[in-house]
Amino acid sequence: MTVSTNPQERPVNVSDIRYVGVLSGCYTLSNKRDPLTGALKVYACRTQSISPDRLVLDGALFGEAGDRMAVKLEELGLLRGEVEKKLSTGLAVTLHLDEDERAKVGAKLAWIKKRRFKHIIDKRAHPRWFPRNPRTSIMFADGEKLDAFIIDLSRSGVAVSAEVKPPPGTPLAVGGVLGRVVRHIEGGFAVGFPALHDEKVVEDELTTLLLGGDEVRLANLKTYSAILSVVP
Repeated sequence: MTVSTNPQERPVNVSDIRYVGVLSGCYTLSNKRDPLTGALKVYACRTQSISPDRLVLDGALFGEAGDRMAVKLEELGLLRGEVEKKLSTGLAVTLHLDEDERAKVGAKLAWIKKRRFKHIIDKRAHPRWFPRNPRTSIMFADGEKLDAFIIDLSRSGVAVSAEVKPPPGTPLAVGGVLGRVVRHIEGGFAVGFPALHDEKVVEDELTTLLLGGDEVRLANLKTYSAILSVVP
């Protein structure tokens, strides 16, 4: 099947359309449910590449080959498929789309590719960006540590996706940076820093630990938690 995003252009073969780049979104795995509510857990993700047949994404949690999943991506909507295999830097997913769905996705990808260099101005006080390395770990004041995925970050905070969603106000460390949960978002939660960080180094601080590793991180976190208990 062929599609065209402009009547005056030659049709494009759907199977030839592949977008290499970032589209943000979230996903669910059919076997990952909240033990209390039974609802499917939602994790944040972003694409590395996508075509109407297959996508490669990075996310908070990797499934196993054969796991069914649903992915919701900006500008593409809800897509269903199954985990094909784990990769060193992500997850390969086979999409289950009928011919009409493949044609629609192909047309949207063709449109996205045409405008991918369009500059969009971020008008927030502290613009956010995607990290080069989204992998990190979070630690709580009781010493619990979990793997996490950085959705995006700024000088004033970071959005994170993990196996849990801590209540707003919870102090924690993301990598080597202290902060506290300020709100929940789709697929994760936002963490605010107590002070602005240098945009040239904050990304590395969020994905690496200070000299002394987890022991120093936990000591700093306990001190920070004690301060918050006195000065909210």
